[in-house]
Amino acid sequence: MNSFLLISNNADHQKQIQEICVKMSFDLTTKQTITDYILELEDKVYQSVIIDYNLEDDLKIVQITKKIRPRLPIIFISESDDKKYLQKIYNEGVFYIYVSPINEDILSEVLKSSIVYKMKEDNLINKFTN
Repeated sequence: MNSFLLISNNADHQKQIQEICVKMSFDLTTKQTITDYILELEDKVYQSVIIDYNLEDDLKIVQITKKIRPRLPIIFISESDDKKYLQKIYNEGVFYIYVSPINEDILSEVLKSSIVYKMKEDNLINKFTN
């Protein structure tokens, strides 16, 4: 089953993303604190992570995610459309930046695309290590 890890401090977004994942038969694990998120990320393998944590720590969360799982696609949801801020996030190597409000059709496509991306990354790595 395709599984995603979400860190979010926005209850409305959590509910919307959960509903989308249920419709798509995806498994979603949600964490609300950075510590719980990191422990979960270290413990289990996910297809992709969704970072929806609109505090000053969100850039740190992206950087920590990249250190722990460098090839894991990151979907970053932001309530800000500040170009300088989003450029910093993009420069960290996120898969997709999504500026809210959340649209079910668009987020569904982004989730599916992240799965395909992860599969391609995994296949490429297997080619070179086998």
